[in-house]
Amino acid sequence: VEGGDDKGLPPTPPLINSKSVGGRPSHSSRRFNPVGGTDSEAVFAEILNALDRRFDVSEGLPTSCQLYEFLKIVTDEIVEGGKEHARSLGEKESDYQPIFNFLLCCGEGLQFAFCYPGKRPNSSVWNSLHYTVRRHPFKKASLVDVDYDVNFADLTTPGDQCCIIATKPLTADEEWIEMEKSELLMFEYGEVFAKSRCQEEESREEETTKLVQDLVTLEQCVGNMSFDSPEIKARLMGSQGLDDDPLKLG
Repeated sequence: VEGGDDKGLPPTPPLINSKSVGGRPSHSSRRFNPVGGTDSEAVFAEILNALDRRFDVSEGLPTSCQLYEFLKIVTDEIVEGGKEHARSLGEKESDYQPIFNFLLCCGEGLQFAFCYPGKRPNSSVWNSLHYTVRRHPFKKASLVDVDYDVNFADLTTPGDQCCIIATKPLTADEEWIEMEKSELLMFEYGEVFAKSRCQEEESREEETTKLVQDLVTLEQCVGNMSFDSPEIKARLMGSQGLDDDPLKLG
């Protein structure tokens, strides 16, 4: 998180409205607290506390899409909390320009990126987040700050794919996409997901689950039916090689 001082987001709790983000009543206490006084540490602790209140890992880990949906609520809540803090100090909202960019890793292949770009006072540097996706066919890329080329085709295989995230484009001949203001993206094993993609994935999982349930119900119904021909019943029940894979019944 961009930070280093206490002039941006408030360094002390609460940064997040617990009623807005929800949580378990038995987990209202704070497990994570910042050691220092920077806004970065305060924000990181608040995110961890919000996740701890929301998800009971003893009942199972949340899906990546569930994490995405909840983190979007949390990040919006933090930005709004910063605005309220600025107003309490008498600052005009038009003069308040927070910088809130972060990467949050979860396991080996899952990463979240949030972008709320801005400029520091008396600075012309725009602090934002950009990303590019590298996949087959790979090509040569030239770094923007030094005279150096990298041919990724020599370093990868056709099955490789990855995403590079940086505050500004690192190469001159790749497509870099700047994240939008207040945008949260999820990167999972080289794929980029936004809210719409996440909803599509969940909808597809629900459809697959329903299909399997319907097939199981069909198989149970067929099993309870009476047939004059054992061959017909055997075909419907999948004994011709279909019983190993219920989806083949479709």
